[in-house]
Amino acid sequence: DRLASDLSERGFTSIVPSTLTVAEQRRRFAAADVIVAAHGAALTSLAWAQPGAVIVELLPAARPNLAFRRLAHQAGLRHVGLVCPPAGDGMEPHGDSELDVGAAVRLVEGVLAGR
Repeated sequence: DRLASDLSERGFTSIVPSTLTVAEQRRRFAAADVIVAAHGAALTSLAWAQPGAVIVELLPAARPNLAFRRLAHQAGLRHVGLVCPPAGDGMEPHGDSELDVGAAVRLVEGVLAGR
């Protein structure tokens, strides 16, 4: 995955929360200063992030849901969203999104520069 590769060059570690124990998920999210993730259930682990951490959420344009933005703000986190347009013809309401990796990396670099 190109985004994971580009971010690893900037010191990020890629994880798949569903492959970790709950205790390990808690440890990883609590230790993170910046979290970059696609919108999804794994972001409930934001509850364990430390106040002041930044979440960069990749949001599907077809169905933007701001639940994790609200959770982040309640937990004292900074939330930054990147809206990703639908892949293909965009006619499938629950289809995949198209990620502009360059835009995502630039957004993360901006977050890092502002810390």
